[in-house]
Amino acid sequence: MSLAHAVPSPATSGRLAAWINRHGPVPAIFVLVFAGWEIAVRALDVPDYILPSPSVIVVKIFVSWQLLLVNAFVTLQEILLGFGLSVVIAIPLAIAVVYSRIFERVAFPFMVSLQTIPKVALAPILVIWLGYGIMPKVMVAFLISFFPIVINSVIGMRSAEKEMIYLVQSMGANELTTFLKIRLPKALPSIFGGLKVGIGQAVVGATVGEFIAAEAGLGYLQLISQVRLDTPLLFAAVVVLSLLGVLVFSVGGVGDMIWHILFGVEANLEALLSPTHLVLALGWVLARRRFAGKALVETLVSLPLVLPPVATGYILLRLLGRRSSIGRWLEDGGLEILFTWKAVVLAMTVMGFPLFVRTVRAGFEQVNERFEHVAATLGASMSRIFFSISLPLARRFVLAGAILGFSRALGEFGATVMVAGSMPGRTRTLAVSLYTFAETGQDRAAAAVLAIVLCL
Repeated sequence: MSLAHAVPSPATSGRLAAWINRHGPVPAIFVLVFAGWEIAVRALDVPDYILPSPSVIVVKIFVSWQLLLVNAFVTLQEILLGFGLSVVIAIPLAIAVVYSRIFERVAFPFMVSLQTIPKVALAPILVIWLGYGIMPKVMVAFLISFFPIVINSVIGMRSAEKEMIYLVQSMGANELTTFLKIRLPKALPSIFGGLKVGIGQAVVGATVGEFIAAEAGLGYLQLISQVRLDTPLLFAAVVVLSLLGVLVFSVGGVGDMIWHILFGVEANLEALLSPTHLVLALGWVLARRRFAGKALVETLVSLPLVLPPVATGYILLRLLGRRSSIGRWLEDGGLEILFTWKAVVLAMTVMGFPLFVRTVRAGFEQVNERFEHVAATLGASMSRIFFSISLPLARRFVLAGAILGFSRALGEFGATVMVAGSMPGRTRTLAVSLYTFAETGQDRAAAAVLAIVLCL
């Protein structure tokens, strides 16, 4: 074996040392605690029914794994049902508190008073009402876990900047759109923080409920072990319960990560596919940024202006046709664009896009960059600078660009005919209808269409 294979590389040793420095202290502390526990129990000759050693507990877990697994499954059911009920009820309650001052004044004192009552005191009442089945434990888990979810959700939804809310409302957004686009994304970190706390509290609630009245579960197993003086089994149930709590907490963290990824992908796709968002982003980038390939981007944006509309329609037809890779991919996904209303929208968007972008770019270029620099020195983020300074100062140009783009799209003819045809009631636009009526001698119908176009 060569020396290169026998001696670890410096990069590998560095990564190993970094991993040990980052993750090593926690396992080392646990090992020291359990080793000290084991040594102390053996040295002092402590009986197992008083304090079993870690080795005895581990052996008990392996010997009684079936019993522990069955009871852990029962407790897990109670945890998940109680936590799920708390999520279903707590988040709508938080929304109602945020949007209704009257509801807040009525519901908040009741929730706070309910939270201050010891759940052990409520458990016997729940047993009388709901019996000895699973429901009392579920309700105890719910009562303990729902309050932190409500509080964190309310704090998160109220942390949305009022300027952003006023901005989207001034652009015509309703309350539902404002909630989905502003309040909910802003509140997500707080909501998931409350969910993590709540799922930990649900573990406590399910165990407390099993202490009061149960026929199975880890809490019930602890009571039986205590009566039988089977202390190793009692500690084994505690270990399994703690591992179960860590498991559900970790699953909550993974759900948090997955939700953020999915939400981010959805938001990015929506921004990419929304013509207005794309126009604003592209106009700002062309006005404020220098990058390699900027001239190519400008050329591609302006291409529909210099090409004949029929040529642009032919390019779209070739790109989306069945012989192209994009067309085959869309067909495999069940998305049909050509010769549908989607093709009409696409053709109008492509033809109106250049005028919109060029006008928006001109608007951002006339904004004094010193205003943006001052806001940046005061700690404002790039998004806040854009929505609070750049976009408001360029709003006239944005409006003018929207009008120009709409006018160009309204008069679009050549590209639309190429990719969508002229099917009455499906793909025939005003411009195509005007041409068709004029060509067939239907002067009154052509005049009516012309009047509609002039009104628009």
